[in-house]
Amino acid sequence: MRTNKRLSLVKFKRYYFFLFATFFFATFLVAFLATFFFATFFFATFLVAFLATFFFATFFFAAIFIHLLF
Repeated sequence: MRTNKRLSLVKFKRYYFFLFATFFFATFLVAFLATFFFATFFFATFLVAFLATFFFATFFFAAIFIHLLF
């Protein structure tokens, strides 16, 4: 009966280890995906800001050039 108790305790520990490992892996996966999507969003924001600056500068210099031309 004592060995049976010990065996059930080992099974109990193993079950909790797998539960903890699954929880840890799921947390890591969620953190990794959140970081990836945040980086994509950050890069898209940076790209939009860069393009907006580029087009604004082009428009600004074109306006100056047209103003100097006429």
